[in-house]
Amino acid sequence: MDTASRVKRVLMIAYHFPPDRGAASLRTAKFAQYLSGMGWSPTVLAPRRFHTSAGTDAEAENNLGAEVIRADNADWARVLQRVFPMGSIRWTHPKSTVETSLQSDGGRRWFRPAKWLADNFLFVPDRANLWITACVKAARRWLARERAEVIYSASPYASSHLAALRLQQTAGLPWIADFHDPWTPVTAQYLMPLRRRLDEYLERKIMEHATHVIVTTARLGELYVRKYPFVESKCSVITSGYDPEEFRDLRRVRSDNAFRIVYCGSFYHGIRNPEPLLAAISRLVRRGCLDRAKIELRITGKQDELVQRIAEKHNLQSVVRLTGPLSRRDALQEIVNADLLWEIVGDYACPDVFRPSKTYEYLAAGAPILLFSPSGGEAACLIEGLKAGTVVSDDAAEIDSALLSYVRAHSERRLPIVPRQLDVYTWPNLSQQLAEILDGVTAR
Repeated sequence: MDTASRVKRVLMIAYHFPPDRGAASLRTAKFAQYLSGMGWSPTVLAPRRFHTSAGTDAEAENNLGAEVIRADNADWARVLQRVFPMGSIRWTHPKSTVETSLQSDGGRRWFRPAKWLADNFLFVPDRANLWITACVKAARRWLARERAEVIYSASPYASSHLAALRLQQTAGLPWIADFHDPWTPVTAQYLMPLRRRLDEYLERKIMEHATHVIVTTARLGELYVRKYPFVESKCSVITSGYDPEEFRDLRRVRSDNAFRIVYCGSFYHGIRNPEPLLAAISRLVRRGCLDRAKIELRITGKQDELVQRIAEKHNLQSVVRLTGPLSRRDALQEIVNADLLWEIVGDYACPDVFRPSKTYEYLAAGAPILLFSPSGGEAACLIEGLKAGTVVSDDAAEIDSALLSYVRAHSERRLPIVPRQLDVYTWPNLSQQLAEILDGVTAR
């Protein structure tokens, strides 16, 4: 039997996929790219239109090594904009305070109740639910002419898992459900009790019917095993990671001696707050510990006026640089150029189970990491275990001390840029782990 005849097909269902530049999109894209050389031929089913807070990158679809099927779909953002024409209003994360957006639209008082109704009654299980039917139809059309050995689905959003569940019930294929983040522990913060019970019912159905469940951290796996003990025998951890090929040709390029802090990604109102660090910079400048002309905070990604407003509040307009969305290569170049990389876990329902995807690319870049996180969480343990930086809480004195120590180390030229041995977190190795799970569920 020749090599080509041994290649097996996997149908990957993912709402987030390039050109969406978000972290969930990157995970599925890297799996699709590297599975192609591991005895698997991926076909990815993704929406034609999608909601993203991270922006898009038209180049990100190239060289993935996978067939991509686009299922047309309605989009709640477009539907609601027609019903409620509110200009800059964005239907963002449910914990979002949205005051920033409301101000430019006259502070419409009915937005909050409308948003509450949408979160509890329209977005079931999430804003991607209009895609489920189109996704299942497209998958069935594809399966009518092609053969697949297994289905893989990725969240967020959970709608991808519900589409895979419906498909599995008719196609009878083994199914792997990959949870990038916890689902019901987060939604329980803001949904009414009846809706929470519905989400928990849907989550249990996914856990029961999935042949295998993947999670991104050990503590997330423990959370689900406590909630659904029957999952223990079919649950694996595959972390997120970085691609060494993307860093191979990147070199540190700087034309100044300023102390450069880099944050890559978005801030979520009510979850990831940029103000504690900006306030610390402002305090140290006022005390004469920092020279305003010799420090730069570069924030890369899609941002709104919130960050600029906080910078103005602390008189840091000359310090803060908003680059806007960049191509993937340029974004990685930004973190390679950093003296200090800033990361925030955020105010989630269970922050100890989170490990932001950018952590691994920060580690690969080599600069020290200043992590805002509860102590003892997944992200904190990784940074502290690798001696890769400093973990701080929201305590002002703690932030000031950590930041000042890095500024002094930089001025004394003892701030190291140290490559780390991170082979276990490379996308080729992580994809090999997924390939082994795919082999296992299809061998039964």
